[in-house]
Amino acid sequence: MNRAVYIEMPDGTKLAADIWLPAAASERIGALVSFTRYWRARALDPAAEDVPNEVAAVLREGYAVVTVDVRGSGASFGHRETEFSPCETRDFRFVIDRIAAQPWSNGRVATIGISYGGNTAEHAAYDSSSALVAAVPRFVDFDAYTSILFPGGLRNALIADTWADGVRALDENRVPSGEWRSQDESGPKVLGVKPVDDDPGGEQLARAVAEHRRNRCFATLLKSAEFRDDLNLTGDLADSCSKIVTPYLLRRNRARHSVPCSHWGS
Repeated sequence: MNRAVYIEMPDGTKLAADIWLPAAASERIGALVSFTRYWRARALDPAAEDVPNEVAAVLREGYAVVTVDVRGSGASFGHRETEFSPCETRDFRFVIDRIAAQPWSNGRVATIGISYGGNTAEHAAYDSSSALVAAVPRFVDFDAYTSILFPGGLRNALIADTWADGVRALDENRVPSGEWRSQDESGPKVLGVKPVDDDPGGEQLARAVAEHRRNRCFATLLKSAEFRDDLNLTGDLADSCSKIVTPYLLRRNRARHSVPCSHWGS
């Protein structure tokens, strides 16, 4: 069973979430949540249920799955001044609290993800909800500067050009072309990001995408940066939305409570 809903944050920003429940759940269950900026789900033509293989595998094990468009992306409202901002990170605790409070939930939530979603899975543990009992971050960046943005001190053109152009297209509800394109041409046509269930006409989606026009171009930020300090990296979750949260700075901060993490990398 799948539902697509909005979850409202304390500042009024609404985040789009897809909630998947196993068909045969007879008792309260735990949930795995992923926070993405690559569209939590796609709108397809002809209409079809878009069930990722990983979601199907988790459902078979009897857990719920929740996928969330981070603020300023997908069908979520808000805008983005940078990637991995403290504002984005602070949202995770409130989303997890809401998941844990659902009538089908046993109050236990874990985060999981790969790459960007792996980073958010780890970031959710920094100022974590008491309902967060585990995190499985896969292929993450301990130091945004050396890991991916300026490896060896050189600007990563793949991120500054290809990736930045691709996420801008996603934020504008356009299907990226070129290297981003992974669509099976024999399958349904991807129309864009999937709207929530109570938005059949797409009015709320259109308003959310309009807010994304305020998103700061990440390519512009990287092209104007020369040194680590130019990136506004931070280890303070109370910082502004223009900062970039990075784990190597947060390691000095004592978490509110410890969350077991299983890291995958190569």
